[in-house]
Amino acid sequence: MARAPGVVTGRYGTIGEVYYITEDFWPHNTTLFVSDFKGNDPRFISYLLKTINFQSVNGKTSVPGIDRKDLHAITVRAPHTQEQKRISSSLGALDDKIELNHRTTKTLEELAGAIFKAWFIDFLPVKAKTAGATCFPGMRNGAFQSISAKLIEDSLGEVPAGWKRVEMSDLLQAEVNGDWGSPILETPDEVRTNAFCLRGTDLPPSNQGTLGKTPVRSYSSKRLSSKMLHPGDIVVEMSGGSPTQSTGRSALITEGLLRTQPLPITFSNFCKALRPINRNQSIFLSLWLQYHYQRHTLEQFELGTTGIKNLDLKTFAKLNPITKPPDQILTAFIETVTPVIALKVRNSRENETLELLRDLILGRLFQKANKF
Repeated sequence: MARAPGVVTGRYGTIGEVYYITEDFWPHNTTLFVSDFKGNDPRFISYLLKTINFQSVNGKTSVPGIDRKDLHAITVRAPHTQEQKRISSSLGALDDKIELNHRTTKTLEELAGAIFKAWFIDFLPVKAKTAGATCFPGMRNGAFQSISAKLIEDSLGEVPAGWKRVEMSDLLQAEVNGDWGSPILETPDEVRTNAFCLRGTDLPPSNQGTLGKTPVRSYSSKRLSSKMLHPGDIVVEMSGGSPTQSTGRSALITEGLLRTQPLPITFSNFCKALRPINRNQSIFLSLWLQYHYQRHTLEQFELGTTGIKNLDLKTFAKLNPITKPPDQILTAFIETVTPVIALKVRNSRENETLELLRDLILGRLFQKANKF
């Protein structure tokens, strides 16, 4: 075990990512780590390493790799220790805020999922009313009073009286297959234009309201018009995955995400867009898909055991009907979770700004390294 604080970076595979570790850790044999900082400020060293061009010492084999002797041979200049501490304190404050936002966003996602499960999977408001309650936390009174205090049995189990079992397709107006497009154009014209193209790996940040590292591709104007995403669309990963990553990740496309981007947004041929009938159904269906993804239900409908996996979404939807509440209950739910989703998106966008600011400061500081 290495004692904290430490700095770790990858030695093979994906290289160049640097992590500052604040707890004792076990470094893997595919990493390089620092625990003896020779009197330098540990967090400053982590920022210094972020400015190193690791590709310049990358091995020539098919698998990217770093020889630590090559890394040790790189000459750098650094300020005195007190200046190091001031720099790491300033940059560290930004990183601490980014980390806090990440934790808050995760909590908000869990909260929205918990509310969905309580209302539409466990039927807790209905059960509370059946037990004699006159209200339910988080549900406006009018909606609670409209609930029938009765659960009935069907072939799938208990369901609130007045609620319907429906298939996913009953909530959709369209399903659209994706398109990977063509390489980015340096000079778009009237015939072809550029657009962001979501892949499976881009869906988690997109569901939080940011694009992350989504690539840009080009499309004909006609093709773009049929593949361009609209507010309320839900993009689902249909193919891909890995031994440790299942398919089925999804993202709700919001008006705010589309409005803040300089280009249209499309999605790759490994994804599919679901277009619900209205905004309420979009949020409801998005959380329903997230619920099943987190429970690993979707993994049971993957075809192919090696290489690329394909999600049989049609069979999944057929065997997992949705319990659709009355409109008044659904509207009350949307009113409850919308502020939670909005705060989650705000945190993610704030992190984008903070990361840009941190990287800008970092770049400028170390550009002046020769003046230290």
